[in-house]
Parts: sequence; structure tokens; C-alpha cells
Amino acid sequence: MKLSRLIEIFPALNMLSQSKMPAKTGYRVVKAINLIRPEIAAYEGERIKLAESLGKKSEDGQHFNFEGDNAKNFMDQINALTDEEVEITLPTITPEDLGSLSIEPQHLLALDGVFIKE
Repeated sequence: MKLSRLIEIFPALNMLSQSKMPAKTGYRVVKAINLIRPEIAAYEGERIKLAESLGKKSEDGQHFNFEGDNAKNFMDQINALTDEEVEITLPTITPEDLGSLSIEPQHLLALDGVFIKE
């Protein structure tokens, strides 16, 4: 699975983890989060290092500003990074495992076919 897909799945799993659900389903959600978390942390660390090397922090310290070709260089390197294949096997659940849980459509879309399988 590509790193970009894990980055997409992670927030949806975190939102799902805040819902009440059967223990078996909750266990699988937490297990998936714990498998993905180190990959996201490694990605974030590399993203920050790259931003610090190519950009300058904004006055409020919340963003990086890039000058000249550095913005394109940053995006090219981030795209190459997120295109990396990650060896990970996530547990899955079925729509029936979710029971009557309410899930926002964008989260359902992110999880469909990877974590939620028919």
C-alpha cells in the first residue's frame, strides 16, 4: 500500500475510534491505528526536516514559506515520499461490524476497500 493511502486512512480511523462500537470492532480499529501510527510519525518527521531545509518558518511559526524553486522541489520530494510502498497488513471489518454507527461520508470513502471490506 502506498504511504499516501495510509495518510488518507489515518484521520478516518482516528475519527472512527471516538465512536462507541462492539469490542471486537473497537479492537480492530485500535490495532489498525497502532500499525499506521509509526508510518505517519516517520513521514511527518521527514516532511518537517525537508520543509526546514528548503523553507523558512512564517512569523507565527505555523507554516513554512518557500522561495524560488524550493516550493516545487519540496512538492516533488513529498510526492516521491508519499508514493513509497509500505508493507502493512491492516485488520478489516465489514459494514455489519459497524452496526448502527454513524460515519461521515468522507471517512467512509477513505476506509472503503482497505479497512472496511464486504
